[in-house]
Amino acid sequence: MEKTPRNFILLSILAFVIMSLAGLSLIPMVNAAYSSESSLVGFGLTIASCVFGFSGGYSIAKIGVAAVSALTEKPETFGKSFLFIVFAEAVAIYGLVLGFLVYFGL
Repeated sequence: MEKTPRNFILLSILAFVIMSLAGLSLIPMVNAAYSSESSLVGFGLTIASCVFGFSGGYSIAKIGVAAVSALTEKPETFGKSFLFIVFAEAVAIYGLVLGFLVYFGL
């Protein structure tokens, strides 16, 4: 089993903390406009976006390595490799769309 690089874990934790703090900075603005129950929407939205973003990035990293190694051996596998990478990227895009939908209340 392959070990996860230590720098990747530290960078992931740092990005998670930064995004969480950015979401927490939205809470006073949301409190001014909405009730206290909906003030945690910004924080929940930040957590959801982080999870979608990290899972999309991690899956693209793993699939990208496999796709490049498959392309070096068999160039005709480009279509399948590209399709898998697009599906992995769609996870991050779904998180972004979810964030916009929740933020604008649609």
